[in-house]
Amino acid sequence: MSTYESFIQRTTTTDSGCLIVTNLRTGEPLALTSGGYCLVRVDGTRRLAHRFAWELLHGSVPEGLVLDHLCRNRACVNPYHLEPVAQRENLLRGDTLQAVNAAKRTCPQGHVYAGGNLRVTPTGRRVCRTCHRAHQRTYLLRKEG
Repeated sequence: MSTYESFIQRTTTTDSGCLIVTNLRTGEPLALTSGGYCLVRVDGTRRLAHRFAWELLHGSVPEGLVLDHLCRNRACVNPYHLEPVAQRENLLRGDTLQAVNAAKRTCPQGHVYAGGNLRVTPTGRRVCRTCHRAHQRTYLLRKEG
């Protein structure tokens, strides 16, 4: 029996097709990290189970990329639910603060972040030019005042 087959035998399948590694004696999910990722012991060292499953089937994760759970279930080890992507892409696909901000199409005052009204700072922050001009006018009036 291959290592992959042995590994897969230790999993249970959810209704959505996710594979969750379980303890063979109790049937309970194995240890999870504080972030919700499953851990397995391989050759005496603890490893992230989804990375181990990916490497068994596809080889190493390409340099500079991380594995994104397409199913959004961090405990899932199904290699077909994983995709190597850049860290930024992984963050933007999730429910992170970065993803929420990137999805915004307007500034807090309702001006569209697009075309001539959009300025991107060197740090990647989006600035509404309309609001920035209004802020500058207010600042200068107070300063002169």
